[in-house]
Parts: sequence; structure tokens; C-alpha cells
Amino acid sequence: MHPPQHPTATSAFATLHGWAQKFTSSLMDLRPAAHAEPEAPSSGLTYLLRQWPMLPPSSKTADIYRTLSVMSHRRVSRSWILRTSRLTPRQVDALLARLVEQDAVDVIDVALFTRTIAQTK
Repeated sequence: MHPPQHPTATSAFATLHGWAQKFTSSLMDLRPAAHAEPEAPSSGLTYLLRQWPMLPPSSKTADIYRTLSVMSHRRVSRSWILRTSRLTPRQVDALLARLVEQDAVDVIDVALFTRTIAQTK
């Protein structure tokens, strides 16, 4: 029989554990994987929503709204969107193209940072 735990200790652990899982999973997309197969030429790009885009009725889905919500407060990659939503590659590409066309996102190529760091070593 286990001794009873204090409720604050349990909730604090659960909160920290949840935060760590969320934070590290979003950062893992930004880390280049040496053993990973090259995805697409845009695999190093990350997107941060600057303004809410105009969406056609066919794009007003829960998956797209969830994705945009996350993009409004942190950078995400195309591969992250594909892994965490039920959007198809075609839908993701159309969404990202629409966001870029409307100047609704900041786009950064994190691969440039990796190359710059490698060159300075």
C-alpha cells in the first residue's frame, strides 16, 4: 500500500509533466535530425501567425482553426502540422500558401541558422 500523496504535489507534477511534453514536442520540430530522410525543400521553414487570414468556407474546419490557434502563439513547421492535425499534405500546402499570399505569417528558415552555426565552428 502506497502512502497518500499531498494533492498539490500530484497536481504540480502533472502540470510540469504536461508542460514539458508540450514544450519539447514543439521544439523537436526545430531540431535538425541527422538520420531523418529529407522531406521537402521547405522542411526547414517555420511559420508564426501574424494576423488572422481570410478563409474560404471550405477551410473553416476545426483542424484548420486549431492549427491557426497554435500558430498564433508559437512557430510551427509543415511536418508538425501534418503530425498533429488530420489535414492532408495538399490541405497543409494550400493553407500555408494562402497564409503567405495574405502576408498573414512570418516565415523563418531554421536551416539557415543551422548552416550559420556550422560555419562558425
